[in-house]
Amino acid sequence: MTGQKLEQGQRNSELFNTTTKVVILLLFTTLSNFLACEISQAQESMPMSEYSYTPFDSLFGDRITITSIPLTDAFVLDTTGAVSPPSGSGQFTIEKPDYLQPGPWNTSFTIVSAFGLRVVSIRDHASYEPRMRWINEKYMHMTAWWGRVYGTEGILDLETGDWIILEMMTPQQLLQSMVDAGDSGSEKAKFLRKGHFTLRAESVSNNSNSSSVTYVINSQDGELRSLSNGNICTSSVDNQTTDSIRKALIDLSDSRMSSLAPCKPGPCANCESIQIRVRTETGDESSFVQKRSCLSVDPTLLKVVRILDDLAQRSESGCTGRLQPSIRRSNKN
Repeated sequence: MTGQKLEQGQRNSELFNTTTKVVILLLFTTLSNFLACEISQAQESMPMSEYSYTPFDSLFGDRITITSIPLTDAFVLDTTGAVSPPSGSGQFTIEKPDYLQPGPWNTSFTIVSAFGLRVVSIRDHASYEPRMRWINEKYMHMTAWWGRVYGTEGILDLETGDWIILEMMTPQQLLQSMVDAGDSGSEKAKFLRKGHFTLRAESVSNNSNSSSVTYVINSQDGELRSLSNGNICTSSVDNQTTDSIRKALIDLSDSRMSSLAPCKPGPCANCESIQIRVRTETGDESSFVQKRSCLSVDPTLLKVVRILDDLAQRSESGCTGRLQPSIRRSNKN
């Protein structure tokens, strides 16, 4: 009798344990599904991260400089508009550019702290003002923009004069809105990736005494026609050069999405501009304009200009005009 009770008790215990395990498993599965659903909904409703960060681009290394200057008793800081940390121990002033003048623009921050005098210079930046702010007496936060969707953010250690953090940043929501609106350089450049195209590049000026250069290329003809100071020159364009021009135009189109033109847009009464217009056999068109004096800070447009100038210089007629200003012109005797 006792043995039967023990066996019955063991069976009941096993049945209870099995039932308990099933119930626990069902509860766990239900809870997991509920949490997964909640997490999924939370992720869908979660706003996009405001910025994305990548390692600092060395191409901008010479655009942000820090200079340490010995702080002497004779030094006097112009405190007009000076900004001090919460503790009041230190201050910095800003030397801003004249944004009414053509860019690129340069801004400098003169910082006086318990660790000495340092000048942070930011050059060739976009029309968005660079900013510095105090974190505390030792650290400062900096932002600088090179275009609409490309900038640099960093934290400066005033004691060492080094950047603790220096990274490139991209505003994700702005970039996404540009892509949604079709303002993507890669999308715009698709029409250039295949088929024949006609390119017209010319110097435009309101000054009647300025030299004028015009290049016209039809990729199907394989010929460059150049009009310079009344002289017409021709030169052949092989397939390899055509591909180089096509790639340079695609890079130029892409660059206009990621950064603003380095010079402030608008009419220029007494200066010369370079205008490049492209039309494909399907009727798609695109145009790019840059002040001639700003070619040095617009490498993607400058690359197109150099290819065209080199082609013209190799022509049998010996063209003398150039879109890119000759280096020799800047030398003074």
